[in-house]
Amino acid sequence: MLLAGALQGAVGEFHPGARIGGMGAAGVAFVGGPDALFWNPAGIASLQAPAVVADLGIPYSLSQVRVLTLSGGARWRFLGLAAGMLSKRVQDLFSETYTSLGAAVAFGPLKLGGAFRLIQLGVKDEQTLSRSAWTLDFGGRLRIGRVHVGYARFDLLHPELSVLGQEGIRGISLQRLGFSFNLPAFVFWSFEADDRGEGFRILKWGVEAWYTGAFAIRFGVQDGHMTMGVGFRAEALRLDIGALSNPYLGTTYRFSLAYLP
Repeated sequence: MLLAGALQGAVGEFHPGARIGGMGAAGVAFVGGPDALFWNPAGIASLQAPAVVADLGIPYSLSQVRVLTLSGGARWRFLGLAAGMLSKRVQDLFSETYTSLGAAVAFGPLKLGGAFRLIQLGVKDEQTLSRSAWTLDFGGRLRIGRVHVGYARFDLLHPELSVLGQEGIRGISLQRLGFSFNLPAFVFWSFEADDRGEGFRILKWGVEAWYTGAFAIRFGVQDGHMTMGVGFRAEALRLDIGALSNPYLGTTYRFSLAYLP
């Protein structure tokens, strides 16, 4: 179970971002800014100025579990550049740390990006874990009129990983495919299908409605469970709160504070 949870997380099982989390985690087609590192690296190309995003996640109401993320990015010539770190901790028993670097470029309506992610797993008993691992992520976004289409793939490429006596773990991947659009202008819709090795069977969707450009309310469905959230915006500052309701495991909460000029 440790192996499955850790490596699924490495290829995107739990992402930061309260805005997208409140919209059913259906963000592959529209995510932009430095935290696009964790959703679709093509979104890094949207950066026009230095930006920072901090995120706190509390999975399934577990007070002993915290997911902390900090990401930042800027534009350099024709490239969008971003770096980020995500840390999952279960008290002092288990930890996962993902350090990511990414870049993206825009060709008119097409954005293409890639990212490298170093994964470090740690447990209290050092003998149960022998190595780190890494992933190579890439993605694209295409704007067609008012519709955005996005695709991202996350692959575990370390040649060998040994966890709890299981040798030679490799080839774990995740694919995301989705589209988003505005209808009417102040309402934003997003739809996504995920493939975790068994085809694009996991469907997600979300909707966001803005009032005066300063307050947003969000709803969605992720893995068959309802999500919701709110957002507040004042010039370049944005505060987002999101929640995923699971009747069996509890509620996952996300809080994000962003500076996005």
